[in-house]
Amino acid sequence: MRAAVLNVQYQAQSQSRLLSPIFFWSLALATLIPVIWLGFGVEFLHQNESEIMAALMPIIAITGIGHVGATAYFYTDNDFFELIRQNKRRFFILPILAAGGCLAVFLTSALAWTLLLTGFLAWQLYHYQRQNYGLIAFAAQNAGLGRLPAELNRMLNFGVAGAVCNLIRRNDLKGAFASAAAYDLGVALFVVSTVLLIKLLVTTPQLRAALPVVIFTVSGWAFFLPSLVSTNELVGFWSYAIAHGAQYCIFMIVVSGNCKRGIVGLSIFVLIFAAMLVTFEHLNGSGAGLAAYTGIVMSHFLIDAKIWRLREPLQHHLIQERFNFIFS
Repeated sequence: MRAAVLNVQYQAQSQSRLLSPIFFWSLALATLIPVIWLGFGVEFLHQNESEIMAALMPIIAITGIGHVGATAYFYTDNDFFELIRQNKRRFFILPILAAGGCLAVFLTSALAWTLLLTGFLAWQLYHYQRQNYGLIAFAAQNAGLGRLPAELNRMLNFGVAGAVCNLIRRNDLKGAFASAAAYDLGVALFVVSTVLLIKLLVTTPQLRAALPVVIFTVSGWAFFLPSLVSTNELVGFWSYAIAHGAQYCIFMIVVSGNCKRGIVGLSIFVLIFAAMLVTFEHLNGSGAGLAAYTGIVMSHFLIDAKIWRLREPLQHHLIQERFNFIFS
């Protein structure tokens, strides 16, 4: 009996040693390749942006639209449905209100829709950075490190604030800030973020203790730097949007595939993913459809914020179970 228990423990440890590096290196590549290549390489190497954009459309569809729809997988997973049942308002009512509310604003006032869309895009940047914080937390958990310092959040949030300034510049909003002032403020905020990054790496040994923690900390700091390079969407938006979506797809492959039903869960995830791509093709045909889709993306933010809130016992248990190769 004891030998059997030891054998199970050995198999679990072997699985962890095999899957952890694959998982973390996949996330690192999914983050760094688009941020470095699209964020800096395209501009500095004077590559043809329109040709690259056309070639990347399938990837943009998968990492942009598809990853939003992938959230619907949780509604089909019996383990997660208990959490959904306990939070019916967030998981059922708020998505309908978000889609309907965005559509109503779009149809009512062009100015109100512009302001709502700008606020949504700023919220989206914050959502992206929360996922980057999650990558650091997962890597720290796998390395057996303690609680992450509060200053890490501040460093990442200064990057978000800098990206919001450049969002205002990219959308050419002439209001609180002129384009030049918004750019200067964005640079200043990134400088503060850089100072905090250096301070964290120097004064916090745990952030230097494992290579994945270092990589995800530095990539979290650099995530929005492309927004300083260019206002072109390929460089100043899709560079980090593709990275975010690719990260999420990797997480969802693990969530759907590493469970009791295994291949069935993964198959359901793929079907939902494909259904979202088809649905978007219909919504994309009109401004009203895109407004409703914006509400769907807002719902994705709200649902994810609850699903991945690991300080709550049920979510912690579910995620720990699916990512057992990290938490073991």
